[in-house]
Amino acid sequence: MSELTAHKVTAHKATTHQVTESIVPSADLNTHVGTSQLNASLNKPEEVSIGAEYHQANIFVTDSESRAIQSAMPDTVTELQANVVPPESESSIKPELTKVAQSITKPTSSVKNTSMPEMFTQLLVELDEIAVPQPTGDVQYQQARKVLDQFEQHIAKQNKSRRQVIFSNDHNTAKNKALLILQAAAEDGNTAAMLRLAMYELLGEGLTADSDNQKKSGIDWVNQAASKNDSRAQRLLSKMYYQGVGVSQDIDSGKYWLEQAADNGHAEAANLVKQWQQAEMLLTTQKQEQHSTKRYQMLIGAIIAVALLIIVII
Repeated sequence: MSELTAHKVTAHKATTHQVTESIVPSADLNTHVGTSQLNASLNKPEEVSIGAEYHQANIFVTDSESRAIQSAMPDTVTELQANVVPPESESSIKPELTKVAQSITKPTSSVKNTSMPEMFTQLLVELDEIAVPQPTGDVQYQQARKVLDQFEQHIAKQNKSRRQVIFSNDHNTAKNKALLILQAAAEDGNTAAMLRLAMYELLGEGLTADSDNQKKSGIDWVNQAASKNDSRAQRLLSKMYYQGVGVSQDIDSGKYWLEQAADNGHAEAANLVKQWQQAEMLLTTQKQEQHSTKRYQMLIGAIIAVALLIIVII
């Protein structure tokens, strides 16, 4: 029984050592955002899962084993149970579990964000779902978006507007670093980085200090991406002109960029252009029918007038 007890204590120490080694956080860009309440609110499901596995690993004597040992050696049960090292409490490992959740978090921009205008929410979806080959800057863009997506997930979970969500100085510093990386990728010609950077500028959350300059910078980035035949940028620009966001409302310009996006393979834009053309054809047909009806009515009126004249003469 002494050997059995020593064996179980050794197994517990090995398991505890293995768990401790597995919680060392990775040194990637995510560690800038993985502190404080942001990751605590993002990663609770992972904490519960890992905590459950940890406690299961520390249950060394089950009820069935205890009854079997007690029936076989009643005098040694007390000594055996006294030598079993109890598992650590959940509170003692919770900070480490936060680190584990941080290192395995996969950023995604698909979280529905009701605090953001619909056109930008749709843009984030399109940046994930519509593939546009990028000549340069893709590594930088992916590095920056991992950080920025975590901010967007956190904001989306708050029942308040974007401007009411307050981040710590460390979090804001991490966000600004990600925006600088995004700007470098945009300057290298990456249209996805241009659009993501333009979104933050138009939201008033970019690197430009003055609000008017932020708007101008955002429009410039969208125009630059649209000029490179990025269908996502062309669709965004058409919405901006239709709705008057950042630019003066211009239906003709909106239609132009909508057709450009459709020509470059944007499915939604192509569908809208088709509906637009069908509506125009229907309107033209109605006008022709109205014109024909008016002519028919005039002809009938003339016939009636002639008939009345003949009656009067006769």
